[in-house]
Amino acid sequence: MHNSPVLRRGPVTHVRVALLVASALASLMAVVPGAFMQQARAATPAFVALPQVLSPAQLSTAHLLRPHQAGAAMSIELVLAPNHQAQMAALAAAQYDPGSAFYHHWLGTGEFDQMFGPTPAQLSAIDRYMHGFGLQRVASNTSAFLVDYIGTTAAVQRAFRTQINDYQLRDGRAVFANATAPQIPAALSGTISGIIGLDDVAQAHTFLSKPQVAHPHFGGAPGTLGGLTPQQIRSIYDALPVYPRTNGNGQTVGVFELSNWQLKDVQTYEKQFGLYNTNIQSIYVDGGPKDGKAAVEVTLDVDMFLALAPGVRTLYVYNAPNTTQGYVDELARVARDNRVSVLSISWGSCESDTPQAQRNGEELYLKQMAMQGQSVFASAGDTGAFDCEYLYTTNPKNPPKYANAIEVDEPADNPYVTAVGGTSFFQTFDPGSNKSPRYPTGKEYVWNTLDNCSNTNSNHCAYGAGGGGNSMVYGRYGYQTGPGTISSYTQYGSYCHESGGPCRALPDVSINADPNSGYGIYCTDKRDSADCTGWTEVAGTSAAAPLWAAIATLGEGWHGHRLGALNWQLYVMLRLPNAYTRYFHDMSGATTITYSGNKYTITSNGHFPVTPGYDMATGIGTPDIYQDVVGF
Repeated sequence: MHNSPVLRRGPVTHVRVALLVASALASLMAVVPGAFMQQARAATPAFVALPQVLSPAQLSTAHLLRPHQAGAAMSIELVLAPNHQAQMAALAAAQYDPGSAFYHHWLGTGEFDQMFGPTPAQLSAIDRYMHGFGLQRVASNTSAFLVDYIGTTAAVQRAFRTQINDYQLRDGRAVFANATAPQIPAALSGTISGIIGLDDVAQAHTFLSKPQVAHPHFGGAPGTLGGLTPQQIRSIYDALPVYPRTNGNGQTVGVFELSNWQLKDVQTYEKQFGLYNTNIQSIYVDGGPKDGKAAVEVTLDVDMFLALAPGVRTLYVYNAPNTTQGYVDELARVARDNRVSVLSISWGSCESDTPQAQRNGEELYLKQMAMQGQSVFASAGDTGAFDCEYLYTTNPKNPPKYANAIEVDEPADNPYVTAVGGTSFFQTFDPGSNKSPRYPTGKEYVWNTLDNCSNTNSNHCAYGAGGGGNSMVYGRYGYQTGPGTISSYTQYGSYCHESGGPCRALPDVSINADPNSGYGIYCTDKRDSADCTGWTEVAGTSAAAPLWAAIATLGEGWHGHRLGALNWQLYVMLRLPNAYTRYFHDMSGATTITYSGNKYTITSNGHFPVTPGYDMATGIGTPDIYQDVVGF
């Protein structure tokens, strides 16, 4: 696991891979009889409907207002499918196969587009079709796989054979959306995989939580509530032995954001805890976010990254509007730039609430990042096994129809992403002002505050719980094996559109995410006045994702190269019978706490129990950072 020579790690030579792709493609075409191809073309209908969700699930209960104004301007973004997909999959698999000559030979900047991007002929065919309806191409350099057009609503409706209507959602928002599945010419169906802009319904949400139960000052951070300090986080999870060799120095990392924020708040945090004055750069995509309603989220992400990896050379804050296009365009920009070796994402949505066009774009760019050696970490959710519950807690008097449905979040569900769940120290461990607390063996347990999260509780996870469960979208990759990965809770086959195999399970790993045993941060941004009240204690898996991203950053500094999608290595560590418990703290069994005179026994995240080895409440477990960094 640790013996691969450094000389084998580096960019793939474009010529070498291009020859591999060309050879494989030629072999593939040689075995497809021409008569069969002609029959297939003859049987293809003139138009096909795109297999995409028209809009999030709550639209089905929305109130139809009127047809959208025919002359209103609309912006449409086409998500294009990569060429040579079989060869791309083969190369990606080889990059994560220790026995392959391509193992950890990452693609260089621009190579993904050159090898798998659309051809000039494909782009010309799309242009001809779109121009025929009066839709004009908009210049964009975000990605070779995203093509933007502008025109009127009437032109869009004609081009995609659909109707655009205005609706009012149950939460009161006025939106527009397509009423029927969009259709495209069959000749373009292999090129266009999704259409973004037919609705403005989807918005990502954060996975940030604040304390919901009364408790005394926790940890050593200043303020009324307190919270853990950077030094305490490092000490609890055994990061201190790493720092003589690396503190993230020389690494370039990033966070994915959809809100404005204030740099001065992070600088106050750094000064308070003796951290460096880090070079933090903002990269705005599509003009940047439109508001600062989640400034506390951005502040938390940056603070947690720097708490464990304070010496990074540059931390890039990628930031876009909170729209479907903004989300996809930001991922595309991160992949195209290929600047950051590690990315943390604390924004997402539950699977049934994610438009298919957005998911197609996410799949493409997350895979590109993995093939470039970039490590991506995403929050697994804050409402236990019921990750559409955030809509209920946002509007408790008018819950959506899928309240209490067992679901997971995206993009944490993507197999190339490390999904990060949550644990808790609430009522079992408080380091107080101790700057060097040791890990409290037996005191860390699955986050499910006061055992309130379950499908029979009318509070609907109001106090928060660590997300996890089975994906309804992705099958399980071969890396996800080991003790506990198959259980009576594992879903198979049609549940995730697989042919019999198990479905992707998450989270992959966890760390403390209970806001009642959370982290002290500083935020004063008046655009987020409800949360940015100075020194405050916050957490959620929004804190867990950047903490694990920082751990990967330390690993890169230790080993001297990019680690890529870390799941392949994490599950190897799970499968080592004599080392697993050295690398991870395994959450298993019941934990009983006492709060306000009452006892609560916590065994699950609301549905999935903690068990020895892997479980869908806490994943593989929480880190021993030094051992993990060495083990990567």
